[in-house]
Amino acid sequence: MSSPRGRVLSLVNKKEVFEEYMRLLESRMKDVQSSIATNRMLAIDAPSAMQSHSDTSKAQHSWIVNSMLERLKLLNETIDLIRKINLEKTELIRAGAITLIEYPDYSKKVFALVCGSEPGDLELNGLKFNFISLKAPLAKEMLGKRIDDSFIFRGDGYEILEVI
Repeated sequence: MSSPRGRVLSLVNKKEVFEEYMRLLESRMKDVQSSIATNRMLAIDAPSAMQSHSDTSKAQHSWIVNSMLERLKLLNETIDLIRKINLEKTELIRAGAITLIEYPDYSKKVFALVCGSEPGDLELNGLKFNFISLKAPLAKEMLGKRIDDSFIFRGDGYEILEVI
């Protein structure tokens, strides 16, 4: 996981990473929209309580639609928030920061901190990016830290190796 200069993140283009993440979220939105359309049709076609006293399909499909509409709303909010993130290089872990963390077992993982509530993983140019919400417990421990800072999370020590 090393780059020519020994720094994993030195060749990472933040804008490219976040654009790819946005494409991932937009793909999820299309899937949710398709699910909404399908469940709306199933709810319309399902027998009503007057037709079948034991059938609850109409209510179940309506509940799924409402749940998917909420997910769609959260995806839209996440995309809007990500568009507003300052992607300039930073030394401080904040929204939009991409950071390399060393785990207690000396393994390393790359995290990108995002606003909103839609986590995700993607691989780009051979590097795996783990997108986590600023509200996630791990992100809360990382916020405000810099390179070479350490922090404790769930009883284990972690070290910040790189931040861009």
